[in-house]
Amino acid sequence: MPYEWTIDPVSRTACLRGWGRPSHEENLRAPHDMVADPTFDRSYGVVIDVREIEGPMPTPEQVMDFSRNTLALGPLRRVAVLVDEWAAKAAEISAALTAASGFEFVMFDDLDEALRWVQEPGPAPQAEGDCC
Repeated sequence: MPYEWTIDPVSRTACLRGWGRPSHEENLRAPHDMVADPTFDRSYGVVIDVREIEGPMPTPEQVMDFSRNTLALGPLRRVAVLVDEWAAKAAEISAALTAASGFEFVMFDDLDEALRWVQEPGPAPQAEGDCC
C-alpha cells in the first residue's frame, strides 16, 4: 500500500503520508488503518500528507467518498492536510462538506507549519456527524 504512518507519543503527533498511485480503496482505508494502530491516541494532532499522490483528479463521487470517510474516522483533536496545487481543489471541497458536519481540517503546503499547528496546545475538537 502506498501509505505509511508514524506515531510519535513524545510530540503527540501522528503523520500519514501517501505517494504514487494508490487505488481509491487504499485512499479510503489508510486513515482508518492509522487510527486503528494501538499506539494512536485521538488526542494526538494528525498530519495527512498527500503531496506525493499521483494520478487523475478525484471524481465528484470520490470526493464525496473522501468526505464521508473522513467523518467515519470519528472525533480527532486537530487534522492538517498537506496538499499541493493538484489536490487543493478536491481538498477544499471535501473540507467544506465535512465542516458542515462539524469536522474541520486545515490545509497546508508546508510540513513544518502543519506540524506546528497540530502540536499547538489546547483542544480543537472534531465532531462526529453525517455528511453528504
